[in-house]
Amino acid sequence: MKRGRKAYPDPPVEWRVNVPRSVADAIDARLQDPVTGRLAFGGRARLITRLLRQHLILNPARPQPFRSPVPVPVTTQEPSQ
Repeated sequence: MKRGRKAYPDPPVEWRVNVPRSVADAIDARLQDPVTGRLAFGGRARLITRLLRQHLILNPARPQPFRSPVPVPVTTQEPSQ
C-alpha cells in the first residue's frame, strides 16, 4: 500500500508576483481569520486560482497569428540626402 499524500490531479506551479502594498494589505485583511487574526492557510492561492479561472471562462482563447520562431533581423537605413 502506498503511503503519503495522494498526487494532485492538476499539480500546482509556483509563481512569484509583485502586487502593490495597498492591494496586498486589503486582500490580507479580507482573508484574515477574525478569531486568530491570522491568514487562512492557502487563502491567497484559493483566491488567485478562483479569479484566474473566472478570467479564463470570461475571456476564451483567441487564435493567435502565426509567428515565426526564427527572429527576423531589423535593419535601419539612414535617410538618403
